Amino acid sequence: MSNIRVTYSGLISLGTKFSSIITGLVFTLIVTRSLSPEEFGTWEFNSLCHNYQSHHIVLDNQRNCKRY
Repeated sequence: MSNIRVTYSGLISLGTKFSSIITGLVFTLIVTRSLSPEEFGTWEFNSLCHNYQSHHIVLDNQRNCKRY
């Protein structure tokens, strides 16, 4: 484990973040082309509500709920 350099792990982390962003954009593009504007608005609203709730609740190691 001592052979792993911080630079390599940082590059791997950056690469996974970029691939996550690209995957999300491709998925959104596919969804937007297959839904009507009204359906996409509903889907986007539900997605934003889910993201808002999931970012403000973090479970720590003791399984306590912290709210930010």
